[in-house]
Amino acid sequence: VAVRTGLTRAPEPYVGPFVASAVACVLVLVAAAVSGDLGDASPGSLWPYAVIGLAVPGLSGVLFVQAIRDAGPARAAVLIGTAPLISAVLAIAFLDETFGPALAIGTILIVAGGAVLAFEGARPAQFKVIGAILALACAVLFALRDNLVRAVSRGDEIPALAGASASLAGSTLALLLFLGDLHPPVDPEH
Repeated sequence: VAVRTGLTRAPEPYVGPFVASAVACVLVLVAAAVSGDLGDASPGSLWPYAVIGLAVPGLSGVLFVQAIRDAGPARAAVLIGTAPLISAVLAIAFLDETFGPALAIGTILIVAGGAVLAFEGARPAQFKVIGAILALACAVLFALRDNLVRAVSRGDEIPALAGASASLAGSTLALLLFLGDLHPPVDPEH
């Protein structure tokens, strides 16, 4: 809801994800430095986390803002809320996770929530289907991130704060590049 309110007031809504990512990156870097986690990780072992961070939370932040703008905060939240289900399906398929009773109940509840949205009679005039698609794309990206981080960290002794720092650095870079594409430098000769 706060993002939707900000969209109506802010001329540059994509600055929000960048600022959030940059502030989080600085805070986690400081925490990693204080704890000594940065000294325990080589830059060569952190690159997978930075690449994952480029997509999530990086560019997924842009999709998230667009999903809220086009689908509304409630609908976007419900659709993005399918990420745990997608993550579980991917983990079962690729990481040899098991399907248990808790996951079965969660799956039923998530599918029920999606069905309620699908059969909703009236939608607000500003609702756009692309917003729902973008919200689902966010959910898929979140689920991929969860599983990729788990796959990359298997057998790895990367400290959590070092991995999070690399991920947030990748995110901040992706968002900075995105913002730069929105406002390319002006050629003074033209």
